[in-house]
Amino acid sequence: MEIAIAGRGDGARGLAGHFVCPQLSPVPDEAIAGVGQLIEQADGRVTLVGSSLGGHYANHLAEKYGLNAVLINPAAVDRLETAKFIGRHENFHTGESFVFTPDMPRN
Repeated sequence: MEIAIAGRGDGARGLAGHFVCPQLSPVPDEAIAGVGQLIEQADGRVTLVGSSLGGHYANHLAEKYGLNAVLINPAAVDRLETAKFIGRHENFHTGESFVFTPDMPRN
């Protein structure tokens, strides 16, 4: 399976079935593990596309699996001070609430 960007006209070219855009977990390790499973289950070439934090994830996974990636304004930081994010958060788009705890970030 090729993971590609589906835009206008892609249905006519038969690409819609090759596009996967999963809802990622707000927990970083879970998000990366979930996409990693999709990559491992793919039966063909995979190209990752990510924006912002998704760009950071795409870059990490592309390096890990030797894939191509398109990064759109990726969150590219060497070290992120995660302590300021500890606490309850709400997903802006879905309203899903989650708690980011001190044991979640890996150093």
